[in-house]
Amino acid sequence: MNFALTEEQKILQEMAKNFAENEIKPHVEEDEKNQYWRKGIFDKMAELGFGFCIDEKYGGNGMGFLEGVPVIEQIAKVHTSWRMAFNMQCWGHRSPFKNSVPRNKNSTTFPNLSAANTSAVSR
Repeated sequence: MNFALTEEQKILQEMAKNFAENEIKPHVEEDEKNQYWRKGIFDKMAELGFGFCIDEKYGGNGMGFLEGVPVIEQIAKVHTSWRMAFNMQCWGHRSPFKNSVPRNKNSTTFPNLSAANTSAVSR
């Protein structure tokens, strides 16, 4: 078995690393001190297409767990609280949606959960 990341996964990993270093890390100390949560970070993650586990036929980007893991790993390296929030955003509600949505429904049924370019938390 080959456990190496695909080129797409490597690109996502690098995007996540840059995002975490530039958008999350500069605010960690201040946000922890003030117990502040930046909603805009989720909005920016959504703009990058960081959403996983929804099939394209339901409006998702078709990426799954194996694409999400390197992204979440990079966020965790910078701030574990953001890793947890992002982890739940990606998989907490999306996995049951993916496994239980009736096959005759489309992405208009759950637009904020299924869209690849959105974040249900940010809406």
